[in-house]
Amino acid sequence: MAKARRRARRARIQIVGADERKKDASERLPLPLPVPSGATVRGAKGVGMGKPSSPTLPAAPGRVDARPADARCSPPAAMRTLTPEPIDRDAYAPFGALIAPPHAPARAANHGTAAAWDDLARLSNLRGDGARPTVSLFRCAPHREPTLDVRWLERHPCSTQMFVPMRPGRYLVVVGHGGESPDPASLRAFVVEGSQAITYEPGIWHHPMVALDGPLDFVNFLFVGDDGRDCHEIQLDPPPVRVPLARP
Repeated sequence: MAKARRRARRARIQIVGADERKKDASERLPLPLPVPSGATVRGAKGVGMGKPSSPTLPAAPGRVDARPADARCSPPAAMRTLTPEPIDRDAYAPFGALIAPPHAPARAANHGTAAAWDDLARLSNLRGDGARPTVSLFRCAPHREPTLDVRWLERHPCSTQMFVPMRPGRYLVVVGHGGESPDPASLRAFVVEGSQAITYEPGIWHHPMVALDGPLDFVNFLFVGDDGRDCHEIQLDPPPVRVPLARP
């Protein structure tokens, strides 16, 4: 009888020990991760006895692009980034004139009630009597995207063109040289304040006016003829440059 009780007690000890070892083992082994609904489980069929690899989680709700802003604004390989610069009279001179109060002294005008700066820009008409001076009003919608891909350029080979903003607000000009077609390597971008006007010299390729901060009205001056020969437009596909636009 005593021998039977000792055998039973040893069996209970062995069973308890085995259970504790199973518990310890379960605590040491990693538990399988739950796979969220909609996730894709990737794994080679027949490899690792069908054990799935780490799940590919779906994108967070409402998340369109998780890359940083500078990565989203990076141009494709075929483009180059054209960083805009604040307009400067000397830097802009190869393309036209910046019309703003210069550092030179002004002359007194209107019986001493005004200051005047003369000859800030030349207005060229290369067709003589074949063209007439015209004044137009352009109302430009603002460009809301963080970048501008330069897809269109135009030029007026026979006339200066002048744009004068009529309200506060920045705008962007993209200009370049070239003959029958623009030279993408020559393109430059300038940010202009609403208190400044600009001209394009005859033959300068330029992007259509880009308002940055809000709708912007411009007075536009141009010598126009009846032959329609003074407005050349070209579409660039793919666009050669992308201009990042800093917001205030």
